[in-house]
Formats: sequence, structure tokens, C-alpha cells
Amino acid sequence: MSWNRVLWGVEFSSKIDGPIVIGAAWDNIFPNAYVGEPTRALLFNTRRQAREWCHRRNEANNQPGWKFKPIKIRETLEILR
Repeated sequence: MSWNRVLWGVEFSSKIDGPIVIGAAWDNIFPNAYVGEPTRALLFNTRRQAREWCHRRNEANNQPGWKFKPIKIRETLEILR
């Protein structure tokens, strides 16, 4: 069993740091709902949803040089035996 799907994530860039893919903590989704849970990228099903989130964050975090933009993410899962 495997899956290969295209989702939308968010790239954050600033003048100090280079671009990074941000995680769910940016949206106040707290990690570690269970012991051993890995960190996850902030993901959206559609580009529109990602664009709307980025637009709200760009307006709310009006810091010079800060920018949030939607990026296409390919998520794959394969069982290794």
C-alpha cells in the first residue's frame, strides 16, 4: 500500500533566514498529540486554502522582509518491508 499525493504547503522567508517550509506550530496546532508523534509541515488540500492562509499571515505579521507564500508539496508514503 502506498500513496503519492500533491498538497499545498507554506514557505516562509525573511531577510535573515533563507526560505523554509513551515510546520503546523505556525497555525497554533500543538504537536505531540501522542508520544513519539513526528513534526509535520503545515499542509492544505487546495492552493486556494494555502493562499488564503498566507494572505492572512502576511497581513497580520507585517514585518519588513517577512513573506509567506504557498508552495506545491508532494507527499508520498510507502511501506518498507
